[in-house]
Amino acid sequence: MRRSTTTNSLALIQKLKSWTDFQKVAQQVQLLEKEVFTSSAWSDDVWKGLFENRNLLFISVTRDDSHTGFAVCSLIDHEAELLRIVVKSNRRKQGFGKALLSAASDELRSQQVNKLYLEVREDNISACAFYEACGFEKVGLRKKYYKDPVCDAVQMKLTITG
Repeated sequence: MRRSTTTNSLALIQKLKSWTDFQKVAQQVQLLEKEVFTSSAWSDDVWKGLFENRNLLFISVTRDDSHTGFAVCSLIDHEAELLRIVVKSNRRKQGFGKALLSAASDELRSQQVNKLYLEVREDNISACAFYEACGFEKVGLRKKYYKDPVCDAVQMKLTITG
């Protein structure tokens, strides 16, 4: 664990590496995820499978003893995919998303990962703008990738240097 400065105060950044560690915070994380991804929140089985079957990086940010956000990355060789990044709706635009991406990038760099990929709904304008502001570049488009409603997925990449 380490402390990371956000725009408003200090927040605790925590890395979890195992299903056992995740279970200690699962309820708070899953409630937060359901707030953001209402119909597509991951079940316990999905979370467990991610921890058991992938080289997974889970980073959460906590403020005032409450989970404010988290990021989940899957690592393969020298590349990673950002599977989820979530920040409580009342904590957005306060630096927590950038703190999560910064902590994830630092950890990925320490593991010799040099590229971070993601997919985002094309109609999620604020998320696309956030990723671009964080240095991601558009590298592709997947037609009709998302359902409910149908939407294209923008594929993006961040080159991790240093």
